[in-house]
Amino acid sequence: MPDTYRLLTAGEISEYVASLVVIETRHLDATTRRHVDGKLAAAGISEMGPRSAAACARQHAYEADREGYVQRGRTERKHRRVNLRPAPDTMSFLSGVSARRAGRGLFEGAARPHRRCEGRR
Repeated sequence: MPDTYRLLTAGEISEYVASLVVIETRHLDATTRRHVDGKLAAAGISEMGPRSAAACARQHAYEADREGYVQRGRTERKHRRVNLRPAPDTMSFLSGVSARRAGRGLFEGAARPHRRCEGRR
C-alpha cells in the first residue's frame, strides 16, 4: 500500500487511519490492494476523518472484490473473543469482539441489572 504509506510518512494521515485502511482491505490480493490504495489516495483520505476513511476504504474494497468481501464477513466469526482484565477497586474490564447482533444482546444482558439498580428499565 504505497500511497497509504506515503501519506502516513508525510504526516497527512494518522497511524489509526492507516490501520483502518489496512483492516478494510486485508482480504484483497496484493495487486488489487495497490489498485484500491491508489483510488483511496485519489479520493482524498488525507482530508477525511477516521470513520469516513474507513467507510471509503470499505466501499472501494467491496467494489474491487465483492465475493471476497462477503466471504471475509463469514470467516470473521472465527475471530470472536472475550477478555476480562482486573481494574482498580475490585472491579474488572470486560471486552469482546463478536457479531453485531450477538454483541448487542450481550450488552443488553450486562446492562439490564445495572439499570434495575438505578430504577430504570
